[in-house]
Amino acid sequence: MRVGRRGSEVPVVTLDGEIFLDARVVTDDYHPEFFSRGALDDLRASVADATIPTLDVTGLRISAPVARPTAIICIGQNYAAHAAESGDEPPTIPIVFLKHPNTLRGADDDVRVPLRAERTDWEVELAVVIGAEARYLQSEEQSLACIAGVRRIQRRLRAGVSAHARRWPVVQGQMLRGLPAARPLAGRGRGR
Repeated sequence: MRVGRRGSEVPVVTLDGEIFLDARVVTDDYHPEFFSRGALDDLRASVADATIPTLDVTGLRISAPVARPTAIICIGQNYAAHAAESGDEPPTIPIVFLKHPNTLRGADDDVRVPLRAERTDWEVELAVVIGAEARYLQSEEQSLACIAGVRRIQRRLRAGVSAHARRWPVVQGQMLRGLPAARPLAGRGRGR
């Protein structure tokens, strides 16, 4: 979790959503360098050793959970009911698509609705933060070892478009800057 003004976010660890720990004793932010240098293990050790001070996050903006992600990789129609909503059969192979990293927003960030959008809609998704290079993995254990974290997110998308645009998310406005691919679900800021 990251909190604070845009550009000055503070990395924190939350324990049951009640206690917040200031992760700056281990890292300046949760960015690609943090994950690539293996600092997540250092953070886990510091949490386990109780060497991280608490932080009062009252009134602070909840930011995107990761700074400067290199990619946002999505799996479309990932369950049968979702495919049925679209009028499709469930896919036999995963539908993989990318979102631009600048579409990631925090729970308290405004959503910029495209000019001609009739309305917006949202979905709750599961986000998996990959914290290590993951190539040619041979086992489930190797795959799980690459996961830095899991987060429930809310994905905002434009709705009310013609059926021919359904296959092209850029036409729907799903990939427009400021329309978040994902925002963390939190106790405040939902549904904006």
